[in-house]
Amino acid sequence: MDDNQKELSHYRLYRAELELQAAKSMLAENNYFKALSSAYYAMFHAARAICCICQSKS
Repeated sequence: MDDNQKELSHYRLYRAELELQAAKSMLAENNYFKALSSAYYAMFHAARAICCICQSKS
């Protein structure tokens, strides 16, 4: 994995963590629609990070 791919995967995981924190916060406030949206984007960014890592191994 080159440095650009490593940096990109770390950034995507960072975004996933931020969205997950936002989802937890919104869930605690009973804001279910926004919590669901943030949880979706947390999974989306995490999946993109995994794809970046897997592409570098091929």
